[in-house]
Amino acid sequence: MKRTPLLRIGLPIVVAAAFLAGCSSTPDAPAAAVSFQPDATWRMTDMNGAVHPVGEWIDAGEPVVLVFWQTWCGSCVEEAPLVEELHTSRPDLHVFGVVSGSARDVNELEVGRTAMQLGLTYPQVLDRDLALTTGFGVQGTPTVIVLGAGGEVLYAEHHLPADLDALGL
Repeated sequence: MKRTPLLRIGLPIVVAAAFLAGCSSTPDAPAAAVSFQPDATWRMTDMNGAVHPVGEWIDAGEPVVLVFWQTWCGSCVEEAPLVEELHTSRPDLHVFGVVSGSARDVNELEVGRTAMQLGLTYPQVLDRDLALTTGFGVQGTPTVIVLGAGGEVLYAEHHLPADLDALGL
């Protein structure tokens, strides 16, 4: 009987486990330092082609919530109904889903299909050039960034804030 080397069988399992584990980071580990400096001209175009004047909202003191997620991330899918509830219950917040990756790495149709299956009504943005991901120091998904007046980062964690009032929202 021919024996298959452990490396041949074990390596795909290890790679798959590492890939899946990357979707969920330690809840207490905050995102890295922020280098993205939003200004009044900052706009985001969602997957439906709508342009959102995010910079104007921030200048007006209107909070913006960016939820970085991936279709394959179990923690992201689990948190999606909570994000949707936040979006529908707090119309004063501008909530966006952000999916990072090149066209080769992220299938736009899959993102749209997953968002529809999850019942997400807030705009979804593809971060193709990773400007938002690197600018906000996103280390894994999900990552929630809450921006206040002037683009100040009020919150950057791997889950929704437990108390928005504590953030002054």
